[in-house]
Amino acid sequence: MNKKNENHDTIVSLKDSLTTELDSILECGNINGFGVAVVNQDTTLYIKSFGYSDAKEKKLYTQNTLQNIGSVSKK
Repeated sequence: MNKKNENHDTIVSLKDSLTTELDSILECGNINGFGVAVVNQDTTLYIKSFGYSDAKEKKLYTQNTLQNIGSVSKK
């Protein structure tokens, strides 16, 4: 296997592991839905939505779901 294929396989494995962990957070039942994005200076490395934006109406949480947030960083 060449280096490029090894890197690709590692990235796929890491993404799968992250998805599994995030799915387990959702399954705890304390959160209806959320979105995750991992980025670097060049690109989006991972983007995925989990659960519902409206659980009662079974409306899926998507990358287009508007989410009210408070402060996400402090100094």
